[in-house]
Amino acid sequence: EPLLVAAGVLAAQHKLDIGSVIFVAWAGATAGGIGGWLLGRGLGPALITAPGPLHHTRLQAVERGERVFARYPVVAIVLTPSWVAGINRVRGAVYHPTNAAAAAGWSAGIGFGAYLVGPTVVDAVGDLGAVMGAILVIAVVALIGAEFRRRRRKRRGEAPPTAQSGTS
Repeated sequence: EPLLVAAGVLAAQHKLDIGSVIFVAWAGATAGGIGGWLLGRGLGPALITAPGPLHHTRLQAVERGERVFARYPVVAIVLTPSWVAGINRVRGAVYHPTNAAAAAGWSAGIGFGAYLVGPTVVDAVGDLGAVMGAILVIAVVALIGAEFRRRRRKRRGEAPPTAQSGTS
C-alpha cells in the first residue's frame, strides 16, 4: 500500500502514468492472492489441524470457517487473507474472479485516492515540516534544560520539587 500511495502521488506529479500504476498494483495483488490461496490449499490444512497447542480450538475454527465459506464465499474471500480461502478449499471458479475484483477495487481505490488527494497531503506535510521541526527543537531544548536543572539540584543536595497533595 505505501508503494501504491507513493506511485499515485508520483502519477499526480506527471512522473508516472496512473493507468500503469493501477494495472501493476492490480496484477501484483491478484498474483499475491493466488499465491496465498495456493499456499493455503497445499499446506494450510495440515498445519492448522496438526496436533499441538490449542489443537481443539484450531479444529473448531476450521469448522466455523468451513460453514462461513460455504454460506458466504464471496464475502469471506474479500474479508479474510487469501490463505484462509485456500485452507477452506474455496473452488477456483469462485476464488479467482472474486480475488481479481477485490484486487481491482483495492488498487483503483488506493491508487486514484493517492492520485487525487496525495499532492494535497504532500503539500500539507511540507508546510507542517517546518512547524514540526521547530516544535521538536523546542522540546529537545526543554528536555536538556530540565536535565541540567536536575543534575544541578542533585550536586547541591537539594530535594526535587514535590507535588502538593490535596489531602487533609
